[in-house]
Amino acid sequence: TVIVLLIFSIYPADAPKGSLLYNLGMIFFAWLALAVYCRWTFRRFSRLSQESGGQESRLTEAYQGRVLRLSILSIFLFALDVYVFHLKHWIHLIPGLKSFSAVQGVLAVGLFILYQCTVWHASYPAYEEVFKTGIGRRSFIFSHIRLNVPILFPWFLITLAFDLLLLSPWEGVSQFMNKPSGQLIVFSVFFLVLLLFMPPFVRFWWGCKPLKNSEKVRELKTFLEERAFRCRGLLNWPIFEGRMLTAGIMGIIPRYRYILMTDSLMKALDTEELKAVTAHEMGHAHYRHMLFYGFFFLAYMVLFFWLVEKYVYLLDSWPYFFEGFVRHDSTALTLYYLTLSVPIMFSMLLYFRYVMGFFMRHFERQADLYSALVMGSPIQTIRSLEKIALLSGRIRELPSWHHFSIRQRVDACGAC
Repeated sequence: TVIVLLIFSIYPADAPKGSLLYNLGMIFFAWLALAVYCRWTFRRFSRLSQESGGQESRLTEAYQGRVLRLSILSIFLFALDVYVFHLKHWIHLIPGLKSFSAVQGVLAVGLFILYQCTVWHASYPAYEEVFKTGIGRRSFIFSHIRLNVPILFPWFLITLAFDLLLLSPWEGVSQFMNKPSGQLIVFSVFFLVLLLFMPPFVRFWWGCKPLKNSEKVRELKTFLEERAFRCRGLLNWPIFEGRMLTAGIMGIIPRYRYILMTDSLMKALDTEELKAVTAHEMGHAHYRHMLFYGFFFLAYMVLFFWLVEKYVYLLDSWPYFFEGFVRHDSTALTLYYLTLSVPIMFSMLLYFRYVMGFFMRHFERQADLYSALVMGSPIQTIRSLEKIALLSGRIRELPSWHHFSIRQRVDACGAC
């Protein structure tokens, strides 16, 4: 989603050569091609399933690989809509939207979510075949949307604030906002404020409610109290109807900090294993991992502004692009912004996948070891991980760029 917003925001709303009907028709056919390809891909997956002889780990890896490739294809088609079929220009023609880039971005991301829904719709039978959750197709798609949309909340509010500040009648404010340094300062302030106070809104969006009173819940609350860990509460996480075996924590300050657990996890693990999972989430708060994630994101924004400035100077020095600007050549302009976007998107992939991914994996390991320290032994943490691996489609060996594989996590706990 972040890459999609970047693609859309960089490209200007230039006037296309073709008509509205032609461009909308091409966008429709791009979506249709994606739908056909998705269906064909997961039909092949069904044949693979029959040939695998019930090897769940192999099927899980094959399923996730196909979803990832189709998601990348969705990003490519969205870029095609922006650069070739001039999506931004047609959105600008909607009355009242020209000055509100936040609303423009929501409409653009809506198209990308349509592409993603197409992938999720086609992948549903394969998902059920691998994970056997019993969730319906409509709920499966809606759960994906519900899970992924909150990443847009900070972007939307920050962009809306930018739009309003740029419309300010005070000339000094407009001049400050038109400078990269001014944009970066405003972005940083708003982002840090949202990082602190956003969790209650995400809780409402996800439909999280306090865990129902039970012996396990009472034990967990006592566990938190004995270790003087402050949070707003333990919440039920209804992601995928609560049938995923997962937990999480959100919030930096105790007043807006929540620990989330799904129904399936609460049922699958015994009390001691749930305490180990809770201690893992406590570890994230203890080591302030969420605050680090916020600073990582802000660091990328500094890098982003620097890269844009350098690439713009570099491209403007090329005669072909300079002359294209003078002539208002639409082909040259499209190529210019495409040339500008590709290295920036590549830098984003490298930064989040490899730089931030490195820290994310080790943050998870740090939280695992904190859990072992709090519990007095890594045994409960290992048991919880092994159960999750077994009941989630035998994913023990499945690599993960942001968590390490469960086998690697178990080995690290065993070594300690």
